[in-house]
Amino acid sequence: MHLWTFQGKGWDITDSKKKNDPYKGIFYQNVPDYILSLEKLCDKIQVEKFQLVWCITNCKEVQPEDWPQHKLWELDVPDSEILKTNHHKRDWILKVSFWNIIIRGSSKYLEDKWKNEALEEMGSPSRYQEIYESKQNKFYENHPTNKLWEALFLDRITKEDSNVILRFPVDQSWVVSDKDSFGRE
Repeated sequence: MHLWTFQGKGWDITDSKKKNDPYKGIFYQNVPDYILSLEKLCDKIQVEKFQLVWCITNCKEVQPEDWPQHKLWELDVPDSEILKTNHHKRDWILKVSFWNIIIRGSSKYLEDKWKNEALEEMGSPSRYQEIYESKQNKFYENHPTNKLWEALFLDRITKEDSNVILRFPVDQSWVVSDKDSFGRE
C-alpha cells in the first residue's frame, strides 16, 4: 500500500539511532493538547513514547504550502503490515476526524466539513442550518465525545478519513522516495 508522510527536512524516518521528537514538529507548536494526546495514544497501543511515523493514505488532498519546511516520503508498505490496533501487530489505522477532535479538544475540524457539505447540499439558503445541525446531531449520537478513543481505530482504510501509524524507524525497503515537499528540488 502506498502511504506518504511529511517530516522535517534532515529527519530520517529509517534511522534507528535517533528518537522521534514531537516537540520539534508543527503540531506541538500549533495544537496545545497534541503532546498529551500523543502520550495517551502511545500508551494505548503500547509503543515507546513518540516512536511513531504518521502517514496519510491520500497525498492528493495535501497542499504544498501547508508543508513548506518538510520532505515528502513516499512509502510502499506491505499490506500485511497495515493492521487494526493489536498490541502484537506493527501498525495501526486511525480515523482522522476523531484524532483531530481529540487533539484539538473540539470538533472544529468536522464542523468546517459539515458547513461545506451543508453549503453544497442546501439547495436554498433556508436549509443550510437544518442540514448542518442534522450532520452534527447524527455524528454526536453515534460518537459521543467520551467514546472517541474507543472508536479511533479502524479495521480498514477508508477513502477520506483514515491515516496509518507506523512504528519508528520505518523499514528502509519500504521507502520509494524522500523528496522535498511534492518533489521540489
